[in-house]
Amino acid sequence: MKWFPLSSTRHEPEYHLTSTDDVRSALAQWKRKYYTLATIYIITILLVVAYIPTPDSPATGMVRSEAYFGNIPKELVKFRLDEAFVGKGSAAPGNQSAWDMLFPLGKGLVEVRNPMNYGLRGGFPVPNTKVVTEIYSISMFHQLYCLSILKDAFGRDKGPSENQAAENNLGHCFDYLRQAIMCTGDTTLETALMNDDGELVPGFDGWGDVHECRSYETIYDFAQAHRVNDETCLE
Repeated sequence: MKWFPLSSTRHEPEYHLTSTDDVRSALAQWKRKYYTLATIYIITILLVVAYIPTPDSPATGMVRSEAYFGNIPKELVKFRLDEAFVGKGSAAPGNQSAWDMLFPLGKGLVEVRNPMNYGLRGGFPVPNTKVVTEIYSISMFHQLYCLSILKDAFGRDKGPSENQAAENNLGHCFDYLRQAIMCTGDTTLETALMNDDGELVPGFDGWGDVHECRSYETIYDFAQAHRVNDETCLE
């Protein structure tokens, strides 16, 4: 037998005699509550551990880097031929070509503070910083750089030594852009060509078709705000 105090308005507590069944029932309820709380606690700990990035976690590319960029809006862009990028290009402030102006200050290299917070690893470490900081290259600007290299390699507007330097990068740039195109997987259905009489003819040039694109301006502004240095031209 056990004794349990009852609430009372008197100064001295009152007691009543409980049965063994009452005691067992109370203990059973207590045990159920204990095991329920313990189970919830263990599950919570496991979930927290599961979402903490570790140094051994492989970088997963877009998903994890998106945590760093935030929400990049998409916009509809109609592809059109731009003569500034076909020939030598029009003059620009500071003697920059049209191709140079595609790149923000820092040329797409950004500093990421506490990269592990975003599940990132493998960037070039920046020494002597108060917090862990690494340098990463934004793929879009790498792709544009390779495209400019290909243009220079096939161009005739530069000297032999400059053309040779561009040609040395051809192998890398061809395969890099191949993989970038396959990765993006743009499924826009391009329309057929139209002749001067308004008749559709076999062939596709891609001009006039609308694509759903991630905002170039948003990525440009982000890269410039987090740049490594103030370099501008592509040399």
